[in-house]
Amino acid sequence: MPRIPREELSEHFHYACRHIVHHLSGVQEPEEGLAVSVAVFLTQEATRWVEVCVRMEGYISISSLPKDLHLDLAESLNSLYCTLSNLGRHSEALPFIEESAKLYRQLVTLLFTQTPDLAGSLNNLYVTLSNLGRHSEALPFIEESVKLYRQLVAVHPGSYTPHLAVLLGSLCNALSDLGQHSEALPFIEESVKLQRQLVAIHPGSYIPGLATSLSNLASTLSNLRRHSEALPFIEESVKLYRQLVAIHPGSYTPNLASSLNNLRIALSRLGRHSEALPFIEESVKLYRQLVVVHPGSYTPDLAKSLSNLCNALSNLGRDSEALPFIEESVKLRRQLVAVHPGSYTPGLATSLNNLYATLSSLGRHSEALLSIAECVQIWRQLVVVNPGAHAPGLAHSLNNLHTALSNLGRHFDALMVRD
Repeated sequence: MPRIPREELSEHFHYACRHIVHHLSGVQEPEEGLAVSVAVFLTQEATRWVEVCVRMEGYISISSLPKDLHLDLAESLNSLYCTLSNLGRHSEALPFIEESAKLYRQLVTLLFTQTPDLAGSLNNLYVTLSNLGRHSEALPFIEESVKLYRQLVAVHPGSYTPHLAVLLGSLCNALSDLGQHSEALPFIEESVKLQRQLVAIHPGSYIPGLATSLSNLASTLSNLRRHSEALPFIEESVKLYRQLVAIHPGSYTPNLASSLNNLRIALSRLGRHSEALPFIEESVKLYRQLVVVHPGSYTPDLAKSLSNLCNALSNLGRDSEALPFIEESVKLRRQLVAVHPGSYTPGLATSLNNLYATLSSLGRHSEALLSIAECVQIWRQLVVVNPGAHAPGLAHSLNNLHTALSNLGRHFDALMVRD
């Protein structure tokens, strides 16, 4: 949404957009005609009006409008949030979902209704903050959303149990993002239990949810280093996604590709590298097919899976075969960064680090140094913006830079890096 130059708008239009909230909030008891007109406007045009305001100058808080208009406002704000979020513009989306949640909270307090809408907005707020790397701030919102759905399930289990099962998985992810894996485990175990109950009654509808929860349970157990316990769950997840792809290939192929990668990780952690390789090869093959049809959506996944294929081959000592895949991953991630630097720069740093490792294993230390030096430069830039999220990446790459310099006999330079 590009900016609208001030000179392109009439003075009356500009004033109306900027100050309608101020004038309406000052009306104590609006007459029926005004109230109806405003309600129609907010129902049909609120999203467009808010967009115009944003494109002119900036977001306008509209929570001071009369309470009976808040539902229409909350729904419009949520729609605008969804649009921005789907475009990956999470920073711009944040104020809209914050105010949507605020309005729904007021409605729940005043009318004891709209609890599902409030819970949904809180979940969206959690997702947005998580996408921005603000995991500590995100956690309370998903916890509150889960609490609200537990209350709803107590009254209407048939209607709200599926939502609770999904949100329990999100709460597990939120805790895992903060390194609280032990605390996360009971929630994903509960999610799997609920999903199994749902599948027993309606297998056609809830198998995808069960497959997702099983994959998350496997990841949580792996984070706790309980790799042998994790393996059966990711194997079951892959099995379910294969069944879904056989029926709905267009819908579930991305999920199968992702779960195959997770199965590769689980086997690798158990040292079963030869068994792991075919699964990441299949994952890459699926992502290549998806990229042909939807390059904008699946190129990031292909780049990641290529990097993982490189790791799988390296684990088997096949570094020469691994090199073309990590080079392709770096190339794809450079293209992504050129278009969306904020979203894909960490991925580029990760691929450059893997390229360094592969080149080093092949004894190509001068080339390896260039890769890890660029990797360090990227992590330094990221740490300035978000030190909490990216400091570990910088520390790891600095250690590799030290090794790269030492491999070239540049011990003084290596010492300076270590210091």
